Amino acid sequence: MLTSKNLSSLPDIQKLKQICKSISALELIMEQEWEIRYYSYNPSWDVDEEVFEMKNGCGEEMLILFNKHGAVIGGINHEYFDWEADSPKIENLAKGLPKQFDDFIYNEPIKSIKSTFCIWRTVLDSEWQTGETIDPDGSEDILYLLDGNPEKYVEFCEDYYEKEIPLDIVEKIYQAEPISLEMIYKLNDEIEDEDIEIIKNELEEIKYPNTL
Repeated sequence: MLTSKNLSSLPDIQKLKQICKSISALELIMEQEWEIRYYSYNPSWDVDEEVFEMKNGCGEEMLILFNKHGAVIGGINHEYFDWEADSPKIENLAKGLPKQFDDFIYNEPIKSIKSTFCIWRTVLDSEWQTGETIDPDGSEDILYLLDGNPEKYVEFCEDYYEKEIPLDIVEKIYQAEPISLEMIYKLNDEIEDEDIEIIKNELEEIKYPNTL
């Protein structure tokens, strides 16, 4: 199980970035309203910085920054921590964090959102790192999709969107294969013709390949 204490199934930086884009591509097909999407990708977070975001509206949030230095993950699960007691200090969770990631972890929006775990990896590292961890931190509920197993996204869709989607299409998108019109209609039969141009533009914005 992928958690802040067991990061062995978390892919390397480039593979993780590709998985994040694949998940975001699937999301913009499954849900046209950005505010309702569980996962999204912002290719223009800041100069040479891209961010993958997860939010469920019920106290679980995650931001993953990708830049030239590497990647850093900040996440929070309110359900697993008594915030009226002793809130975890980000300085402890990010103990040992490379200074290149300080601006992201110690400023907004993470400063307001707060955190229950912090994970990072520089381009020079051979594995992912964490600072101090708290138990429980709810990271398993937030990180589980990031191991690259497409079956988990199919299960997620059944639960969140109440839709059954074909695993073979999800597998292709997890492998970064170009998204076609046929794939879109198989994933979401509620898509209308006028939605296709919007989907095409959003895919190109996050630099996900397509044949639309």
